[in-house]
Amino acid sequence: MKAMATVSQESLTYVDREGYRNTLEEMLNGLPADIALTIISSKDGLLVQAEGSSRQDSDQLAAISASVLSLADAIVAHSDGVCCEKVFSQSEDHDVLIMHAGKFIITLIGKRDANMGLLLAAGKRLSASIAELTKAG
Repeated sequence: MKAMATVSQESLTYVDREGYRNTLEEMLNGLPADIALTIISSKDGLLVQAEGSSRQDSDQLAAISASVLSLADAIVAHSDGVCCEKVFSQSEDHDVLIMHAGKFIITLIGKRDANMGLLLAAGKRLSASIAELTKAG
């Protein structure tokens, strides 16, 4: 498991707590095999945790995910909404799901033949678990 120590000041409040990283690691290890890469990042795009087969670009993907979700939030806010719940992108090679998760953002990248419903369900469960974990802290 790749663990990153460089996170935003807001994120340090939670990430450095005893047991927090272990809990995140357990959550990520419990995800379906259809998910090629899972990234947890701060809202300012700094990598907190990554798990999966292609973690070398995790820092960059964390920043891009935060930017994409922030733009989606701005579009929703412009149309009198509160914030975007999730951004889902499909391509020939994989699906990408980006969601708010409490004080963090999660990005799930599905493998080529991943089930879209499974990816959405896993994202919803992980998001709720992380939101609950950060709320308790």
